[in-house]
Formats: sequence, structure tokens, C-alpha cells
Amino acid sequence: MSKILVLQHVWCETLGTIAEALAAAELVAEVVRLDEGQPVPDDLAGMAGLIVMGGPMSVYDHRRYAFLSDELRLMERALAEDKPILGVAWAVNCWPPLWARRSPGAIGKRSGGIPSP
Repeated sequence: MSKILVLQHVWCETLGTIAEALAAAELVAEVVRLDEGQPVPDDLAGMAGLIVMGGPMSVYDHRRYAFLSDELRLMERALAEDKPILGVAWAVNCWPPLWARRSPGAIGKRSGGIPSP
């Protein structure tokens, strides 16, 4: 079975029903609890993809949440390696800074939320 790396920021932001979809696809979640002080892995070796869960932080809260810089680097690495990434809640806000550096002018698809005027 292939593994998916999951970055979890708070106790209440779990995989929920995503876990069922992973199981149906025969994927195993390897959860890193950033809220418990576990470090962000340096790379995605042995991982088929990355799931970044939600949390109370902003993508620009690097001073308050020291792991954010490492997390964004890992997301950039996943993009460079063409690994799939699922961003949940706040993680969706990471896309503009990441895509702006990778694909200037490109617009990705965002699901959920309220459409912009």
C-alpha cells in the first residue's frame, strides 16, 4: 500500500471522511502532528502525496507558528516532484504564494467557500 503524508495542525482538524477515501484507494495515512511538536519531514521520500489539514493560523503567521516555513518548503517540493497535494481549509490559502512563484499568471481551481465578487 502507498502512503500519504498528512500534516495536522490542531487536535480537532483530523482526516474525518478523507480517511475513508484513502482506505478505499488503498492508501495509508502517515500523520505528522505539528501541534504536538513533531517536525515537518524534510522530503516526501516513500510518499505518494501530501495532505495539509486546516488550523487557526494564517499562511503569514511564521513568527507564531515556526513550522510554517518548513511546511511551505515541503509543499513546494511536492509541486516540484509532481506529487498530488490536498489542501484543506487554511492550506488552500497557501496556493497563491506557491503558484505565484511556480506559474506566474496561472489560476488554479478552488473548491468551497464563498465566491469572490
